[in-house]
Amino acid sequence: MIKALVRALGWGGFITLAFFVALSLLARTPGPQGRWAHNVLLGLDFFANAVMAGDPGESISSRLGKWQTMGGWRGVIADGLCPALSLIMIERDHCRVSIDRSVGARGVLP
Repeated sequence: MIKALVRALGWGGFITLAFFVALSLLARTPGPQGRWAHNVLLGLDFFANAVMAGDPGESISSRLGKWQTMGGWRGVIADGLCPALSLIMIERDHCRVSIDRSVGARGVLP
C-alpha cells in the first residue's frame, strides 16, 4: 500500500500526507503536545484557506463542506478532496461535520 501511495503522490506528497496524519494523531493526545499539534493544524488550515481566496476565519473543511452542498464545479472539487480530509482527520464526513455557517462572508471566492 505504501508503494502505491508513493507512486500516486510521489515522495514529497507521501511525506506531506504522513506529516499531516502524524500531526492529526498527536493532536488527539492529552497534554501540551496534543494542544500544540492541534494549534499547528488549525493555523495551517486557516492560512491555507486564506491563501486560496477564502475567509481567513474559516477552515478549509468548513468551506469544502459548504461546497459539497452547493454542487456544480465546487461540489466536484469538494467531493474529490473531502474523503482525503476525512482520512487525515479520522472522522467520517469530516467536511460536512465541520460546516460553520457563521463564517465565510469575508472570502474573495466563497
